[in-house]
Amino acid sequence: PIPRASERRGGGRVSVRRRLSLVGWNDGGMSLPTASENDVRRGGLVRFEHSALDGRTREGAVEIDQGLDEIPAELERFDPTARWVWDAARPFCRWLCENRSYVDDKVVLELGAGTGLVGLVAAALGARRVYLTDLPFHLDLLERNSKMSGLAARCTIQACRWGNSEHIKQLPAADVLLCCDLLYAHDEEVINALIETLTQLTHERSTVLVAYHYRENLISSDSLFFEQCAKVMGDPVQHTLRDARDCAINDLWFFEYCNKRTAEPARDETRRVPSAT
Repeated sequence: PIPRASERRGGGRVSVRRRLSLVGWNDGGMSLPTASENDVRRGGLVRFEHSALDGRTREGAVEIDQGLDEIPAELERFDPTARWVWDAARPFCRWLCENRSYVDDKVVLELGAGTGLVGLVAAALGARRVYLTDLPFHLDLLERNSKMSGLAARCTIQACRWGNSEHIKQLPAADVLLCCDLLYAHDEEVINALIETLTQLTHERSTVLVAYHYRENLISSDSLFFEQCAKVMGDPVQHTLRDARDCAINDLWFFEYCNKRTAEPARDETRRVPSAT
């Protein structure tokens, strides 16, 4: 059965899948993320709590809005999949909280940030600067969530369409790249653009963290990303995402790639952090 995310509004329960059908989006069989009861009651707000955030954020939590009410009627240039906290996000956030050294005092960049939850948790854990990137029409949501979480001073919100050289050159080579739930049956052109973007936004000491929700019917297309990534960075280390309540633990893959490109000159690091916080 397909899991359904839903929200409560004005005493009535409105299926997110139904909301998409009303605006004419055909999901092509996509399994929408399962909303927790807390998310349902709060009408699209998502709250992530962890003891590692105590004293670092208000109430030891990062809270964001999924912006479900803002899906426009015209979807020609709008990707609605950015409007959810997908299944790997919370386990990824928990792993970061338990392995804070990966992001502490680091320049962190999240590709396809969507709501920004993972990157905002990294900011709360002490990242020196976090770049939250996505397509241009999702930046308003990222701006709002960075302010809502009280972490805007540590974050830079910037457009990054994969493979777009103008977008890429405006961003730094990051110490840590966060890639959470980025893959869903993309074609070869999109995968190549993602790999090119990842390559351009890392330096020779970078770490790339990839959280992926395995789907048997899609792995034949998604596997191209992992093959290409291994060519650029070598074989990854696989970590375990514990307490994955949002989907079966065996369906979550979590890889750490360490950049092995020692022959190439490092990116100009004078552009890396615009201001200290």
